[in-house]
Amino acid sequence: MSLLRSLASDTYHRLDQLYAYLYWNAHDVRVTPDCFISRRAHIEPGVAFFAGSQVLGSSYIGTGTYGTACRIDRANIGRLCSIAPGVIIGPNEHPVDHISTSPRTYDTETFDRTIQPAQIGHDVWIGANVFIKAGVKVGDGCILAAGAVVLKDCEPFTIYGGVPAKPLRTRDVDQSFVREIAAADDPAKLDSIIAAYRQRFPYP
Repeated sequence: MSLLRSLASDTYHRLDQLYAYLYWNAHDVRVTPDCFISRRAHIEPGVAFFAGSQVLGSSYIGTGTYGTACRIDRANIGRLCSIAPGVIIGPNEHPVDHISTSPRTYDTETFDRTIQPAQIGHDVWIGANVFIKAGVKVGDGCILAAGAVVLKDCEPFTIYGGVPAKPLRTRDVDQSFVREIAAADDPAKLDSIIAAYRQRFPYP
């Protein structure tokens, strides 16, 4: 019976993954077939996930954000964020004051409801293999260096790195762009906002 249960479970998962792939691509969210993006998530048009990325639960993702080979368990993520391979955001936790940390010894659904989502601002660059603890707030315009372990809130427009992550320096950039993309009431306006700022601030 265990083999039959495994086959049934795996078949259901593959069908659910296929349905999610079709669902999101039909809603202007680019998802490659090897990804799993929960249909309970709230994702604005213009988001993209590649290379086996996973977005679980009811996470929120803003337009223009993309991720490659990343895992998002529970998070609210702003617009125009860049998420590198190996990133883990808002993963499950285990009780440390219980008789055991094994999920077999407690009601996981009840415990999981006590875990707050990570809050990621707009225009945040998250480097490869960054870990962001559930409940942490990362401000607009932050850069998280590769391999950083983010256990505490991060101030806006600041570069963080290390284990645990600490501020390395602030970013001296015009902040009006991020304010404007955050205030846009329609995700479709993002392209025109970007075009206007590219004319004002040509790079390189």
